[in-house]
Amino acid sequence: METLITIQSYEGHSSVSARELHRFMQTPSRFGDWIKRALSYGFVEGEDYWLVFLKTEKNAPGGRPPTDYALTLDCAKEISMLQRSQRGAQARRYFIACERQLRQGGNSFPLEEVRQQVQRLVQQTQFLVEHTHLLTQHQQRLIHLEAYLSQGFAPSFGMQASEGLPTGGLPAVSRQQLHELVDAYCHQQAVDPKEVWDWLYRRLFEQYRINVRGYYRPPGVSLLEVTERFGHLEKLYGIAMAELNYDQYL
Repeated sequence: METLITIQSYEGHSSVSARELHRFMQTPSRFGDWIKRALSYGFVEGEDYWLVFLKTEKNAPGGRPPTDYALTLDCAKEISMLQRSQRGAQARRYFIACERQLRQGGNSFPLEEVRQQVQRLVQQTQFLVEHTHLLTQHQQRLIHLEAYLSQGFAPSFGMQASEGLPTGGLPAVSRQQLHELVDAYCHQQAVDPKEVWDWLYRRLFEQYRINVRGYYRPPGVSLLEVTERFGHLEKLYGIAMAELNYDQYL
């Protein structure tokens, strides 16, 4: 069936643009006068039609945008019948045929609902793909972290350095181990070690609200020593293991 007037979806209803119907009717009346007269025949806003504000690039700043009306198929069919013209009769028969195809599930009916559902599915698929990629990255980092732990390291995340380990347990992380990890990363990525250390301390604050730069530091004592003295070395090591791209030199 030839598409005479576009059938769209509005508020969950199959609808017709009043402006498009007005153009099809080829009536000499201005659109505003025509639609006002047509809707005066007992049609109810919110049931038979909805006011729609159109978005155009030519709208004057602060001016009122042009309006349209989304008409239900029943409303459009009755308005067409009221035109008492050949075009009105043609439009009415067209809407009846559209309704019949919709009830029968005809594949030639221009279902706007299907297009919207496809768009939603595409957006959901993109969302899942992006999050699956992030999960894969985190899983890979956890695998490497477990490999390090299996070698005898036991960082106790969220605990003080002296907490969470039984007597005679595995050795805690040392400053030398963290230095070796950062040095290997800087060598591989060709980056300034100072930038990496600044980033690690910033991540320590972002994750645990620990600002080691705010602690008292005697002359000659490094920030890493302060971090160790206050029991935060294992947290810093955990951040480096989980978030630095170290997989190339394990």
